[in-house]
Amino acid sequence: MTSAKLERKGKRQRLKWYLFGPLWGAAGFCALGLGCALLLEREVFPASTMELLTTACLFFGTASGGAAAAGRRGEKQLEAGAVCGLSLAAAVVIAALMAPGEGPVTAACLRFAIAAAAGGLFGGSLRLGRAKAKRRKNRLIHR
Repeated sequence: MTSAKLERKGKRQRLKWYLFGPLWGAAGFCALGLGCALLLEREVFPASTMELLTTACLFFGTASGGAAAAGRRGEKQLEAGAVCGLSLAAAVVIAALMAPGEGPVTAACLRFAIAAAAGGLFGGSLRLGRAKAKRRKNRLIHR
């Protein structure tokens, strides 16, 4: 075997940032949504806050996905967060299209799509400037 094949064979394949971020964001949304559903079921929160809690879970789940995508990419953090947020916003719209009822033209669907896009951008912005700060810290420590 050639050395290139040996290197590829031994190297572990990782998910690309544009797949890892949205998957992490969807998993975060599901985990937060499950926690909020349990709190709603135990009547810790009133049932009238369900839509607000869903929007908050979508924002924070997508923010974690945007931060994960930006961290995995290492550069252009805002773009990575935006790609993660917009892909999850597109998933929300597609889910609304498949659900019976009014579809994606409702105000709730628009709020969910905006929360997903804004969450991704927020998560990407959390990773801005971290490499420069780490280099500066390492330079001060190794003097």
